[in-house]
Amino acid sequence: QELAQWFDGANANRNIAVVTGKISSIVVLDFDGPEGMNTLHTMGVRSTIMSSTGKGKHLVFQRPEEGRGNSVRTLPGMDIRGDGGYVIVAPSIHPSGRRYAWVLDAITPPKFPETLLGATVAQAESKNPTGWVSDALAGMQVGNIDNTLFKICSRLRRDGYTKEDALVLLAP
Repeated sequence: QELAQWFDGANANRNIAVVTGKISSIVVLDFDGPEGMNTLHTMGVRSTIMSSTGKGKHLVFQRPEEGRGNSVRTLPGMDIRGDGGYVIVAPSIHPSGRRYAWVLDAITPPKFPETLLGATVAQAESKNPTGWVSDALAGMQVGNIDNTLFKICSRLRRDGYTKEDALVLLAP
């Protein structure tokens, strides 16, 4: 009944997201645009659970036991959505007007392809530049405020800050 209220009638075109990482036990490789499609083709990686998106494809995998964080542009046109992340899923509608759609060959996702990403993933996740919060806030503008704050809060959470500490840091 609650879901019907959320998604019936005037609310029928609401978007849906799935939390990635430890909560859902999945990690998603997010390939966007021609660059991402080229990377996907070059890697040759496949998943039994895939989604077409507004600009590319999501490939769903089991979360490795040691975990997997988020990283942006891990490879050209490819992001990783893991612990502390999320992805928009079908039947959501992308701002381009394209509807997300599932492509399922199985219900259980395959194991995360660590060997396909190797050092590139470890290198992308180990970046910890000085001044990253001030840099992120300086680049915040209309159109990316929510995404910027989400990234900052996810990073603070991953680094062990409590909700209270994060609020103190971001209040100014």
